[in-house]
Amino acid sequence: MLRKRTKTTFFVHISITLFLVIIGMTSGTPKDSFGDTGRPGETGNIIFILDASGSMRGQINGEAKIDIAKRVLAGLINELPAGLNVGLVAYGHRRKGDCNDVEELSPLGTLHRQQLINKIKALKPKGKTPISKSVELTAEKLRSVEEETTIVLVSDGKETCGGDPCELVKKLKESGIRFVMHVIGFDVTAREKEQLDCIAKAGGGKYFTARNASEFSNAMKKVVEKPKFRVSVLKVTALKNGTPFQAYVRVFRQGENDHMAVGYTDPPSPFSLKLLPGVYDVWVQDGSVPDKPVVQLKGVNIEPGKTTEKVAEFTKEGLLKVTAIKAGKPFVAYVRVFRQGENDHLTVGYTDPPNPFSLKLLPGVYDIRVQDGSVPDKPVVQLKGINIEPGKTTEKVAEFAKEGLLKVTAIKAGKPFVAYVRVFRHGENDHMSVGYTDPPNPFSLKLLPGVYDIRVQDGSVPDKPVVQLKGINIEPGKTTEKVTEFTKEGLLKVTAIKAGKPFVAYVRVFRQEENDHMAVGYTDPPNPFSLKLLPGVYDIRVQDGSVPDKPVVQLKAVIIKSGVTENQVANF
Repeated sequence: MLRKRTKTTFFVHISITLFLVIIGMTSGTPKDSFGDTGRPGETGNIIFILDASGSMRGQINGEAKIDIAKRVLAGLINELPAGLNVGLVAYGHRRKGDCNDVEELSPLGTLHRQQLINKIKALKPKGKTPISKSVELTAEKLRSVEEETTIVLVSDGKETCGGDPCELVKKLKESGIRFVMHVIGFDVTAREKEQLDCIAKAGGGKYFTARNASEFSNAMKKVVEKPKFRVSVLKVTALKNGTPFQAYVRVFRQGENDHMAVGYTDPPSPFSLKLLPGVYDVWVQDGSVPDKPVVQLKGVNIEPGKTTEKVAEFTKEGLLKVTAIKAGKPFVAYVRVFRQGENDHLTVGYTDPPNPFSLKLLPGVYDIRVQDGSVPDKPVVQLKGINIEPGKTTEKVAEFAKEGLLKVTAIKAGKPFVAYVRVFRHGENDHMSVGYTDPPNPFSLKLLPGVYDIRVQDGSVPDKPVVQLKGINIEPGKTTEKVTEFTKEGLLKVTAIKAGKPFVAYVRVFRQEENDHMAVGYTDPPNPFSLKLLPGVYDIRVQDGSVPDKPVVQLKAVIIKSGVTENQVANF
């Protein structure tokens, strides 16, 4: 946002072709790009008004002017010093033949380089050249600016929308808007030169002729011979125990909350930033420790044309190393680090055998919780009151009990099968872990030494029978293997017949003389309804749902034997 405290505004009205000139200005480090008379606290303001009219499709040495301009302007924006307020206006880029095609793409405000570059790259030349309209729209926004504004107009032709830019500039000056306008005519005719020269004289500025890129560059250099600011440089070094290190740097205008530039120190090189003269706040942050401490350098005075160097001193950290041991060997464990007495952890991580968990910490006292996630209990070893000293390594070891291994196999008719396994602490009702046998592999689980109850369930039959193993003793470092035996089921097959042919029918299966069915399904001609059942006596009800009566055929006292297939037919 344009602020009342602004002391000097540098407003640039520039067609994209202008930036051919800047090729010669953006190589290397800019020198005095914005002047030699600035005072601390002043802020420069630049508005780029880009000519994206149809003429920009023309070529110079085989390359479209619009493509040259995009490339060169992007380089210019990257060279602009922080501290500038920058705006972006374009015309002729949206519609052909529309003299009102003037758009403010980015309001005057804090320089955001990549946003501006992205908008410039998206421009496509299409329409007219409404010079008067663009100058008037932008100049009107300067009425609240008390200080003089410099406008640099660069054009490869004259007004094409019927306006009189020379007369307009006179009226804008007479209205009280304080500005000086310089004009560069790029590859223009004598008649076009007359109009552009008139604009410069009306604006109290100078006119420059440029017939090629080289002359264009020279003209631009002459335009900025009397700039109002000299670019200065801020350098910031972050030190820890006297040694530079990488730190994150944010630069703010004094008293503001939104940073205007960010970056990193890059030892041995400091963070370096081109800035307009003024007063700034600088925040330097050490991201190498969980606290991410910040050193604030407030009221940093940047003087015109000078390099200001600042140093942010940080406390030297210590190094914490944590190893988790089980049966004398390191293993992977989860580590949480807390400030002493606090409940919210500062950071987390894992041991990585043979390497310990390692963490840089500011000097202080910390609590450490190390957790073994390889067993259902997820036991925690707490290391309290760990003192971290600057420049020193503190090593700690968390000792854990060695687990045992439980293996469970489910057997049916002498063969392993898939069964559901739940593990409980002895005498408790809430399971601590679940899983499945996976023939030929058993269900396997690491457990802390102790006594457990196991429930193994066969889910392949409606009864879902359970075999319970109680009081299973797990010893450290030992494998305990258990086998659960299940009764072999039989197979029931039911076919529904109508007029001598199988058809789709609804089947319900009941235990003999019971009213609540234990399983339901459909015949699927030519396949029958099929269901595994434990040995026993069952009642079957088969229903024809294809007619309003929905008749039912009952097959009672059907005997299912272990390992035997029982075929039943319901005739309708």
